[in-house]
Parts: sequence; structure tokens; C-alpha cells
Amino acid sequence: MVDAQTQVDVKWRSRTSSCKVVSRRISDQFSPVSPYIGHNGLALRIEVAMLRTMQSDSQILEAVQQAFMGCVRPAHFTNYNHCDECEEHDEVLRSRDVRTLTMKDVGNIGWDPLCFISPAGFAYYFPALARLALAEPTEQGWYGSQLLFHLSCEGRGERMSACTPEQRRAVVLYLRHLVETRFEIAERYLCDEDLLLTVALWSGDAGTDANV
Repeated sequence: MVDAQTQVDVKWRSRTSSCKVVSRRISDQFSPVSPYIGHNGLALRIEVAMLRTMQSDSQILEAVQQAFMGCVRPAHFTNYNHCDECEEHDEVLRSRDVRTLTMKDVGNIGWDPLCFISPAGFAYYFPALARLALAEPTEQGWYGSQLLFHLSCEGRGERMSACTPEQRRAVVLYLRHLVETRFEIAERYLCDEDLLLTVALWSGDAGTDANV
């Protein structure tokens, strides 16, 4: 794990370029993630600074739960009348709640209910998804890689819109926590670039000051 006083300056030249640590320096101050995207999709630069005293997993999850606790549980989570697959995914999600959702329910990338879930359903279940991504990887893999996909895929705009500004800031805070505490796991599962890009995407929507 990177020392809490070490600031990592990460640069990308494009979405698919490899992530390269270009400088490391000692810093006593926390500097929030501050992304910018250059014209024509050129330079994307993210400065990631580590907190001197990191927040614990439980503190981060509590912040997420507080932000999303007002989400109303939908009567249905998918367009269940569309096809048998949508209906089956809806039945699974309706039979669970934020406390009982497990990796077994959503961890199969080939049969993932979250690919069909409504924006309101995604917001309702986000605290559960955040919990799963903080768990140790299982034989199914690390759920964080799937969560990053769902936060950065083409449908993210609707999912962002379904969240309040407070909830979007909580998502950014959570993602920063993944950078600070799970970056080596992200590298192992080849989604470290996706993690930092997702921080940038949600930070841009939540505003530059994403502290909650």
C-alpha cells in the first residue's frame, strides 16, 4: 500500500493508454482529486493525494449509507415484461435488499442483474454494491471491477441523474477510498485505469469539491 504521505501524480494520454506514475513526493496535506480533460480528448490528468489519516472501510460505508438512505425501494428493478432474462433478474433483485444482496447474486459478469437495472434501482442498491467491492476478492473475482464498469459505462448519465448532489459526492468519496486502499487490487485485476477514470467522471459531475 502506498504510504499515506505519498502523493502520486498520474497522467494519461488517452483512455486506453497505460497508467504511469510520473512523480512521487512527500506531502503533509490532502489534495482532492482534481481531474481535467483536455480538448479533443487529449490529456487527462488526475492528481491523487493520500490522506494522512485514512478513513476506515466502515466510516466510508456509513457515509455512503447516510447519503443513500432516502432512496425509495422500487416496486420493480428491471423492465421485467421485456423478456425472461429481465424477469429473472427482477425477481432476484426484488427478493433481496441492501443488507442481504451478495456476491452470488451480482458477481457473475455473464449473468449480471445490474446490466438491466433501472437508475432508481441502482441508486437504491449502491450501498450494497459499495460493501461488496470492499470485500476481499473471491473465486468469482473482485466485485470492484464490475462496480467500476457500472459507474463508467454508457448508461452512467442516467445513473448520475438519479442521484442527488450529496449522493454523487458520496460516490466520489467512496471511489477515492478505493484508490487509497484497493489500488493494488485494482492493478491485479487490470482495472486501475478504470478506477482513476471513474473518479474523474464522477468528480466532474459532482464538482471539484467532492468532500462530504
